[in-house]
Amino acid sequence: MVSKLASIPIGGENWKHYIVEDDPKNIADIINSIKRDPKKYMYLKHNSREFVKNNFTWSIYENNLIKAIEEVMNGNKAKGLKV
Repeated sequence: MVSKLASIPIGGENWKHYIVEDDPKNIADIINSIKRDPKKYMYLKHNSREFVKNNFTWSIYENNLIKAIEEVMNGNKAKGLKV
């Protein structure tokens, strides 16, 4: 679960990869709802794990950094460096 502000740089989809909520009462209600529904829990667990694995690994950061360095070395301006 993340706040609306924290979700901005992450990317992904609300209720698929994580849950966006700012209100403490709603957070508690959502946690209780997920606890009562194992399918909902497994859906979020699977999707969030895949999202992190596909977007936030060291190899992904390494590849993005190498691409940026190669662009600079070739005289190009690094475009959209995501590190």
